[in-house]
Amino acid sequence: MMLACVAVLIVGCGREVSSPPPLDASATAPASPRGPVALTDAPPVATVIPNGGNTSATLQRLTQALRDHVVRSRSVPKDFEEFVAKSQVSFPPPPEGQQYAIRGQEVVLVKR
Repeated sequence: MMLACVAVLIVGCGREVSSPPPLDASATAPASPRGPVALTDAPPVATVIPNGGNTSATLQRLTQALRDHVVRSRSVPKDFEEFVAKSQVSFPPPPEGQQYAIRGQEVVLVKR
């Protein structure tokens, strides 16, 4: 039985194995939009976060914009003001008596 298996492996099933076609430079896939981007290749794109009246949704959108900025720039801003200056994000004003801040990897509201 073992000898039969070895014979089949050596002889094969009679099909010809074709080699893959040569790569054509014009047929290569474009770079992934989620792949690494050099800082000079991708200038910051202004992000506009609309004022929908829902503070929680605004914080979620700001947090996502922060994460996108960190991935794009490969640097973490030291505070919310630096994030806004470097990312060119446009956002609604915070509720009265509060301001935006970065805690960990999230944008939160804190008292002034």
